[in-house]
Amino acid sequence: MDRNIVMAIMAVALIALIFIGIAVFKKKPVCPTDVSIKTAQTSYEIGEQVHFSVAALGKLPENSTYQWHTKDGQKSKEPAPTFTFKKAGEQDVEVRINEGCRYKLVVEVTDTTVNEDIYDDITIVSGEISVSKKEACVSDVLEFNDNTQDASAWWWDFGDANTSVLPNPRHTYKNPGTYTVKRMLNGEGELTSTLTVTVKDCKKPIPINTGGSTNIATFGIRNPNARAGEMVYFNDQTPNATSWLWNFGDNYTSQERNPAHVYNYAGNYRVTLSVNGTGRNVATRNISIAPAQIVTPPPPPPVVAGNERVADDIVTSPPSTILPAPTVDLATNLKNKFQEIAISTNSEQKTNIYYNDLLPNIADEEMTVQIVKSGIQIEKSFHDYYNNLNIQGGQRIRNVQVLGKDASGKATGLKITEQ
Repeated sequence: MDRNIVMAIMAVALIALIFIGIAVFKKKPVCPTDVSIKTAQTSYEIGEQVHFSVAALGKLPENSTYQWHTKDGQKSKEPAPTFTFKKAGEQDVEVRINEGCRYKLVVEVTDTTVNEDIYDDITIVSGEISVSKKEACVSDVLEFNDNTQDASAWWWDFGDANTSVLPNPRHTYKNPGTYTVKRMLNGEGELTSTLTVTVKDCKKPIPINTGGSTNIATFGIRNPNARAGEMVYFNDQTPNATSWLWNFGDNYTSQERNPAHVYNYAGNYRVTLSVNGTGRNVATRNISIAPAQIVTPPPPPPVVAGNERVADDIVTSPPSTILPAPTVDLATNLKNKFQEIAISTNSEQKTNIYYNDLLPNIADEEMTVQIVKSGIQIEKSFHDYYNNLNIQGGQRIRNVQVLGKDASGKATGLKITEQ
């Protein structure tokens, strides 16, 4: 065989071996386990638009890529796409982040088309509908109820271009106003009931310790001068409280009425209690945790061999050093909290973050902030910017710049850059 042909065959074989080696030994991507697909509900009607987004406890890379596809063949490369399903049953939704990490969610799609023949022998009497609060605040979660007997299909219109097919749905209004809520049964226009809901823009928190309301949160602390590693006991003293949300200031929370908590690091912490699930009945106290007390163990007794004493020149390790908890600068802290609100679908969590984490660092919630997105800069009040977070599917906050501070260290101006 010609030498040149032999050399060419050997070169091709070598290249093939290289590619095989790369494929075999290519390192698989490490996928975060705290990432999940989020949507407002787990059940939707055929033809209803369903909005999906990605939530993560940690931080995804700013330049992440997304490849979405559904069981019925819909696809998208947007971070937060909207799909419409045309077939009833379980629909698998999958997103591939940065090509290698896959996450799935299953939603139920129902067909609520009513066959009028079914109701020929059944007389349906429209019952009463009610709502948990006829006067509410923006972002409050309202619970609607229908007590009709023998109904098989529901359709609710909340008056703000949102609907539901659940018998007793929940809904949150994003904007203030007066809304007429309509409920129809079994697809029949005559089986319709309505009620009115008034939604207000409750910007200001309820003042704490004003001395008249039995609904103001208050609490006590036992062992407030504890050391790191010691138990601290918290005692709720709020009259008529029915639910509790504690934030201990070190990224740990509790829903117990009188919890106990251990701080792992020395430092100053801001403890917050919110009662009755509104996010506005809030009390805060500061607690200072001292470094853990280091106890040096006594040296071991000398070793005796026979009647002779062995020298006790025992070398002991120096005591360990307690490192302070890491601190986060104001701009980074604000960025993280804005991002947490933007990806959250929990209205109570968003409200708690606003009042407990953002407002204590802001000089005035009506101050003007600069928002830069796609090279375009607009201005809004701090509160209005918070209210619009998450409405468009969860923004990605790329950078927060503190433009000024007052004497207490609170921000007096912000520049927020979104991806």
